[in-house]
Amino acid sequence: MSSVRKYTFPLTSGNTIRTLRLYMKKRKLIFLSGAIWELLRFFLLFFFILVIMNPELQPVSTVLLVWLGSGHLILCLLFFIVWLDLSRYSLLIPVLTVIKGVNLLPPILFFLFGTSSVSEVFSQEYFGFLFLTAGIVLFFDLIFFLILLSFTMHKEKPLPDPERNLPEWTDTKVED
Repeated sequence: MSSVRKYTFPLTSGNTIRTLRLYMKKRKLIFLSGAIWELLRFFLLFFFILVIMNPELQPVSTVLLVWLGSGHLILCLLFFIVWLDLSRYSLLIPVLTVIKGVNLLPPILFFLFGTSSVSEVFSQEYFGFLFLTAGIVLFFDLIFFLILLSFTMHKEKPLPDPERNLPEWTDTKVED
């Protein structure tokens, strides 16, 4: 009886592959939810400013609002691209992190400096809605920024070299 030794690579066992697939699905789901949030954020801010700041619904103002907010649509597209193929476009994650960090500045500045001046301009009912909207935007933007930051800070472990895990062998010529 000969004893056959079975060599398996750590990343090719069935359980590890299933775990990796589940991990990648969870990671990808974060980017899909980021794309959906950016789209919701755009429409939330767009309609808030359109209804409160432009009650006459002048077309020029509407076009200017879409133009000013188009950067968030591009951010939505970047999240969607990373969701589609995380392994191919993972280099966009640091770019998304920087953009998300810059997106945190306006609501933070609003809470620090703008609340007193805005309360003089708007009536009390609109001020409360504006305050709530800015708080929701800041909360979700901060959550996505921290998640993206954790992806940026997380170092992937290098894959083991399959050549190093192979047993020693020598070539033998067989002649007829």
